[in-house]
This record gives sequence, C-alpha cells and structure tokens, in this order.
Amino acid sequence: MLVSALISPRGIPARVVDAAENGCYELVVSRRLLGEMEDVLFRPKFRRYFPEVAASMHLARLLDFALFREEAKIRYVSPDPHRKRGYSGKGIKARPRLWCPPRGPL
Repeated sequence: MLVSALISPRGIPARVVDAAENGCYELVVSRRLLGEMEDVLFRPKFRRYFPEVAASMHLARLLDFALFREEAKIRYVSPDPHRKRGYSGKGIKARPRLWCPPRGPL
C-alpha cells in the first residue's frame, strides 16, 4: 500500500497515507518494513513511475509522522473459531486477524 501511494498519488492508498499524516490513523512501521520498502522503491523498474528523489522524499515523509515499533509476533488463528489448531480447513495457515479501529473518517 505504501508503494502504491507513491505510484498513484490520487488513489485510495495515497488517501490512506494522507489520512495517517493528518492524524486520522496511526501508521506503524518497523525497521524491517522500511528496509523492504526502500529496496522496492529503488528498483529500476519503478523509475517509470517516479524518480529516485521522489522515493527518498516519500520515505522521509513517512518517517516524519509514522510510529516506529519493532515487530511483534503474530500468531496465526483459524478462520473457524471452533477449530483448535491454527490452520484453515485445507491445511494452509490462515491470515492473521488484525483489526484496528479508525480514529476518524477518510
């Protein structure tokens, strides 16, 4: 989503980032996420979407308002609350269920 916000400045991901910058949401980043994002933003294939200076400015902008936290361990849960194992019915780990209420409208 953070890369998409730079590729499409008028798209929904950009609106979410703008809302976080304006205090509607708290954007939480980790060292690992920022490292991966930097790696992605500076790949040559993205030069057709934005110059390297725009990638640097985007990262700096995020660092100005995002909360920095070390990564927490996320346990995998079953989509079926009656199952005791942490797997879905087909033996594939379910996606982590993370939900954070918004602090205001977009």
